[in-house]
Amino acid sequence: MFSAYHVEQERWTRQQLQCDCGSRWTEIGPQQLMQLDGKPSDVYRATCDACGGETMVDFDVSSFFGRPSDLQALDDQDTARG
Repeated sequence: MFSAYHVEQERWTRQQLQCDCGSRWTEIGPQQLMQLDGKPSDVYRATCDACGGETMVDFDVSSFFGRPSDLQALDDQDTARG
């Protein structure tokens, strides 16, 4: 399981991962929010572009789960200032 501190970190990590055959993974379906090892986790399913292999990539998102995104927090501050 990967630890993530922001959604962008999840995206960057997923883009770096490669199959054992050396090809890239293609995500299939949306992320799923699940409890893994008692922690909120984003889980992604992917297939290999070259060999057709499948994998699940999961991230511990407990560091930011339930908090508004940084951008939403900034929007809220701007709205409060009027």
